[in-house]
Amino acid sequence: MKTPTAIEIREDTYQIDGSYYVCNNCGWLYLYISEKPVEMCPRCFSGMLTPISVKNLQDFQKNPVEKALPFQMQLVELSAAFRKFGSGIPFAPKDLTPGDLLQKVRKIYLPMFMVDTRVKAKWWAETGFDYGVVSHKARYDDNQREWTSKKVQEIRIRWEPRLGFLEREYNNVIAPALEEHNSIVSRIGDFRFNGNISKKVENLDDVYICLPNRKASDAWPDALADLQRVASEDCRKASGADQLRGFKWEPDFLNKEWTLLLLPIYSTFYSNEEGDLLPVMIQGQTGKIFGIRRASMKKAKRISLILIAFSAGLFLLSALILAGSITFPIFLVFSIIGFLFSILFCLGASIPVLLVWNFNRNKNLTEMNF
Repeated sequence: MKTPTAIEIREDTYQIDGSYYVCNNCGWLYLYISEKPVEMCPRCFSGMLTPISVKNLQDFQKNPVEKALPFQMQLVELSAAFRKFGSGIPFAPKDLTPGDLLQKVRKIYLPMFMVDTRVKAKWWAETGFDYGVVSHKARYDDNQREWTSKKVQEIRIRWEPRLGFLEREYNNVIAPALEEHNSIVSRIGDFRFNGNISKKVENLDDVYICLPNRKASDAWPDALADLQRVASEDCRKASGADQLRGFKWEPDFLNKEWTLLLLPIYSTFYSNEEGDLLPVMIQGQTGKIFGIRRASMKKAKRISLILIAFSAGLFLLSALILAGSITFPIFLVFSIIGFLFSILFCLGASIPVLLVWNFNRNKNLTEMNF
């Protein structure tokens, strides 16, 4: 295993040196930064990681890293989040505890593309300029029995056509680098980019850096939509307008440079009674959790069998007491009470199984804010 290092490519980018792996189940590619042996895939926990050569990577998977969002959730906060995740589950699996989940936590960086480009474009739009109009509204006052006039100021918009030429450099326009990016973000929430971006990964050890599975050319339309939004705002400001509508342009994009932004998430898992490993994902900034919550039918059946056995034992004891009531009539009362409780315990034995069945028949996909 290589010793983790960060090799600077240019002043603001660097290439992380490590070993490359692919999951034989979900197909995600990783750059693993540790001297520890690799384990199962930290995303699906269903496949093993197989070493691959850097020669087998495509060019868009070799883009240098420019920035990274740091992990902000501390271990004590993760423990509290796991406790909240497991609360309310009837007969939870034995390893669905904060301690077990915390022990199996893995750090993952998800990639996003960042593109720098110089734009030259002709543009045209309608620019809107706000202006105030003073009018008077008359109304009849029933109390004073006379008409009164009230001064009212309204804001209206004057629309004028504009066209111009834009030449500007735009940096760090982001676009998803994973096909699953929108699905993941919809579950664990958006990341905050407001001034909390580090130049380099703070700690390279024992971190799984996921590599893009989407080509930069496929991500370009997402970046283009953001570029158009930012460019239209720049044109509005340059025109001195208050509003802009119908923005169109004919852009040329020069010197496009692609780099990566790394987004932090934690992942862990617990096992159900069939031995399946159920992943739990945690947003590395906010602690929002997503995962499937399952109750243990095996635990419920065990409790039900105990209740049935106790009911059977109580029934037999009540029968013996009933036999003794021939000699001691007072025993008849105790035997009747025993029979009633044995019936109640027998009926109650189905409750644990029904609770678990009802809980598990729903998906119970949990999204929690911490």
